[in-house]
Amino acid sequence: MMTCMLANQFRLDLDTVIATVLVTTAMYAVYLLLSRVTGSRGLSNYAPFDFAAFVAVGAIIGRTALLQVPTLGVGATALVTLFVLRALLGVIAMTSAGDRFLNGSPILLGMGGELDRQALRRAHVHEHDVRQALRRAGVQRLEDMEYLILERNGMISVLRGEVEPWLLADVRSRE
Repeated sequence: MMTCMLANQFRLDLDTVIATVLVTTAMYAVYLLLSRVTGSRGLSNYAPFDFAAFVAVGAIIGRTALLQVPTLGVGATALVTLFVLRALLGVIAMTSAGDRFLNGSPILLGMGGELDRQALRRAHVHEHDVRQALRRAGVQRLEDMEYLILERNGMISVLRGEVEPWLLADVRSRE
């Protein structure tokens, strides 16, 4: 009985492998697209309710990728597919165009002591997030902030004083 159950866990046919690879690839692509649409703030520095949402998304992707048949063979195929996709995207991200496409660009949220409210809205950044970043950077007055930048990883950088242009070369602004 036990041997039969274990044998079923490893049983795979070509159709199941192909379906698992295609569905896993499609779900990963949908996840990446949704991540880009919602912005990098959705992927880092999240509150407990955000974390719960990501766990739920992971469960949905996992069950879908496993074709609702969570055998060891199908699970291993889905896991290998995700690792291969991640490796391929890593190679694509090595080019600057691929990197910009996959990871986006830093976004200018404020300059010269003024906040760009339109950029804040587009980037889904709230003023309380800005205040927290300014306090963490030791800024005591908004006018002391020279540049406020939403980084690619979702963190907010605060630059004060004169800034070397090279540091801002990849920052996207309305201009």
